[in-house]
Amino acid sequence: MNSERLKKQLNESADDYILRVCNSKSDFDLTWEDVARIINVELGENLSERSYRRKYDELLNKFSTSTSADIETLLEMKKERVKLQDERSQINYSIRLQAREEAMREMALAAVEKIASIKPLEVPRESKKINSNKEKIGTLAIGDWHYGLDVDVFYNKYNPVLCRKRVKELAIKCIDIIEKEKLRILNVINLGDMISGRIHLPLRIQNRCDAVTQTMEVSELIADFLNILSEFVDINYYSVSDNHSRIEPNKKESFQPESFTRVINWYLKERMRDNEHIRFFDNVYGDDICTFKIFNHTLAAVHGDKDKTNKVISNLNLYLQKHLDIILTAHLHHFSADESNETIRFCNGSLMGCDDFSSNLRLNSKPSQLFIVSTPTNVSECVYKIDVK
Repeated sequence: MNSERLKKQLNESADDYILRVCNSKSDFDLTWEDVARIINVELGENLSERSYRRKYDELLNKFSTSTSADIETLLEMKKERVKLQDERSQINYSIRLQAREEAMREMALAAVEKIASIKPLEVPRESKKINSNKEKIGTLAIGDWHYGLDVDVFYNKYNPVLCRKRVKELAIKCIDIIEKEKLRILNVINLGDMISGRIHLPLRIQNRCDAVTQTMEVSELIADFLNILSEFVDINYYSVSDNHSRIEPNKKESFQPESFTRVINWYLKERMRDNEHIRFFDNVYGDDICTFKIFNHTLAAVHGDKDKTNKVISNLNLYLQKHLDIILTAHLHHFSADESNETIRFCNGSLMGCDDFSSNLRLNSKPSQLFIVSTPTNVSECVYKIDVK
């Protein structure tokens, strides 16, 4: 209860004060006993709640035949009541958001406990790291896995079973690059759309499982993937929010923090808590923009649903008020690269490959993910487009 809002104001008459407090009864969830207690304290009275109910009725009747000055006073009181209602609505909205976030976090942690009891994660004890080259750091972009989708077109088949197969192949090829380049540190950037989600009706028809199941299963798949790589390299993990992970299908009614991406992150942090070779980093500029440093190079990553390809370089450099050496994007499901004013933009491919939507547009591309090797003098010394079958 906001007791300050219910105190008698200077130059406020007793009747006006009684009317104001009685009018605010529902806004503050007060009983008539509460009303009587508050007014008695402020006015130095000792009247019962029944007395104030009668007084309230009398005052309402009085205002029904009131003067223009009285009406003005009543209008001011009604304005104050509207302000209180707006304030209460905002507080309730914040409470609902916090409750939803807590429920989502609890869901993720409960899933970790359940899976951990069935399938303990074997954290690497004996490292397979080779004599590493401290002058090289790797960056792996993962994204657009669209786990849960079932695709069957003449040039591509994809489903959860094939997704797991491709992730296994991706891990093997990443390890080959790590050993070839003698890397000791690998930045893994989750560019989003790891689940198919439920944002469109055609997706819900094509999905093999619901969005919650997609989230839990792909989270475990990512955990296994990171765990395997951590035997060979130390991992810094980053992520950005996306469009397919939003909980509310209607984009206009969606609230950015309400995203399955956050559930994936909570899941991974809890699942990997005993793995000392993996560190998780939070974003500075919000859930949808990731920034990090490699040597003296500055990199940024976004999913791409909010950024046009031909403007993302200029927009992000201006928005973040810094020069970016590399910007990583996804969302378009195919690899591409461009450069402007010494900023390189890389668009990551999709592990899913093409689907029915792409087929209708006569578009096709191989399933792939992006691996970049940086040195102190060259942020993109070597770029690997990792194709998977």
